Amino acid sequence: MGLTNPTFLWSLPSFAMGLVLILNVSTFRTAMELWFKARSQFYAVLAFIAVTHVIDFFLGNWSQTFEDDTGPSSSSVAPGARLALKILSIFCAMCNGTGFTLLNISSFYKIGATRRPVLTKVLVALAGASVLLCVVNNVTYVVSYVIAANTGDKSLSMAMDETFNAWSIYDSILNLLISLSFIALLRRMGGTSAGGTMRRGFNELLTSVSWTLGIECTLVIAANILVRAAPDLDPQWAFVYVSEAARLRLFCIFLVSLNQMLRADYPRIDADPHASRVVRFMRPSDLALWAGAAAAAPAAYYAVDIKQPAGNLAIGLRGAGAIGVIGGFLLAYQRSSFRFWGLEENAREVEKDRAEYAAARAEGKPHHLGESDLEGYLQSVSARHSRYSALKFSWLPWFNFVHHNQGVNWDLYKDLNTAESA
Repeated sequence: MGLTNPTFLWSLPSFAMGLVLILNVSTFRTAMELWFKARSQFYAVLAFIAVTHVIDFFLGNWSQTFEDDTGPSSSSVAPGARLALKILSIFCAMCNGTGFTLLNISSFYKIGATRRPVLTKVLVALAGASVLLCVVNNVTYVVSYVIAANTGDKSLSMAMDETFNAWSIYDSILNLLISLSFIALLRRMGGTSAGGTMRRGFNELLTSVSWTLGIECTLVIAANILVRAAPDLDPQWAFVYVSEAARLRLFCIFLVSLNQMLRADYPRIDADPHASRVVRFMRPSDLALWAGAAAAAPAAYYAVDIKQPAGNLAIGLRGAGAIGVIGGFLLAYQRSSFRFWGLEENAREVEKDRAEYAAARAEGKPHHLGESDLEGYLQSVSARHSRYSALKFSWLPWFNFVHHNQGVNWDLYKDLNTAESA
């Protein structure tokens, strides 16, 4: 199957392992950065969940490989050790399943207990039921593995697979309801900053996140339906693990964006800047990150290939180089976009943007954003699709290639317009 063979083999589980690692390592890094800043146990638990999800995926597939005799000789691993691997995998799965729901409901409880007490009680009860079902389901899994190890009867384990899929669908819908309730409450509160004023772009961010949560929930549900409808297509449940890792990553991104949107005091320049502007406004540090990723990917591949040759070094280096270039570009693009949105320090970008606006006005142009052949309505459609899209690079790279002025903070140019009219 590609995970435990002496040499690397392309397969769905090995490809999924790469995606699960990338998504969870990104979540772990972001959660630890937030923990070092705030020292909140919330972020430490989020990092722990990311680690347990990777362990669960690897151990689950590893133990399945030994059981199916598709990897190294299963005789090299004692039956007791195989059972221990499965139980450890189940423990990690339980930590992941219950942990995400508890994190989500706890974040809602902090602001909803006093403002929406009835709704909070209902959601807490539903979350408690989900956690209880998860624990019971995983304990029963352990019992089924012990029975299978002693008698060879796997009927209970197969029945629990169906129960798990049903619980996973219920849990994903529940977490969608919790998150949407949380967003609705934040929208009602107005996204105020310390000064009591509405944060610019706050409602647009919440709208974007709402769509993301819907897609995220759909992915988890679709993955669970797929493994039941076509078990031979994905016997190791790779799609389920990838959808769970993506859900955790998107949840982490939402926390970061929300934290920065509420606390940052940097002015928003443009909520949906044209792709060319994002690239032009990249700082030397962004370009250095891009170049570093482009160089690190083939270097890492070469280091691995020395110890375990894959057969064609040239093709591998070209593929790794392409991944490094694309990944580095997305990271640099995202960092530049954050400064356009006012999520990070952007004094240099504000000054440059104002200078471009002043130069355009001096040439008799209405603004410096370029012109589009699309009518206003289609520009609005384009803006709704690409606004804050850099937050979703983990699963769908999306860029704005339409020149429009929707989402621009025109307050930045008031003094320039006043001086011009005078």
